Amino acid sequence: QHGVNGLDDELIERRCVEAIRLLTLLWIVHCFERTEAAGEWRQWQQHSSVFYAELFGNSNPRQLIQCLYNSQLSNIEMMLVADTLRIRLELLDCSCDDSDDEWKLARSFIPHDTTGEIIARPTLTFLKFNHYNLIYPLYHGI
Repeated sequence: QHGVNGLDDELIERRCVEAIRLLTLLWIVHCFERTEAAGEWRQWQQHSSVFYAELFGNSNPRQLIQCLYNSQLSNIEMMLVADTLRIRLELLDCSCDDSDDEWKLARSFIPHDTTGEIIARPTLTFLKFNHYNLIYPLYHGI
């Protein structure tokens, strides 16, 4: 939470990032398998929105996994991380770009949950400095 103070902290932080990446990759595979399972499709569709159906219709799961592996987090990948960890994301866009198309598209992809569940989730804040992929966590303790 307060940044890296030494080599041990850096190693711990790197392992935590790898663990989050692994959880997200497993979640993508799980969701893809659920959308492909014909018998469970209706039940799955009721509990999630059309988020994953549209996501896998527009994106190859392998490409999503590769982007996450390379830590290239666009808004879509950020929402996958948020859904995996059951957190809320706050994105402060400092990219000085007038184009809001990616954010509008991404906002329409947010999985539906009950309002009470979303409000109860912790918030993780990120800064975005580049229109494409450079997103950094904002540590509140600094």
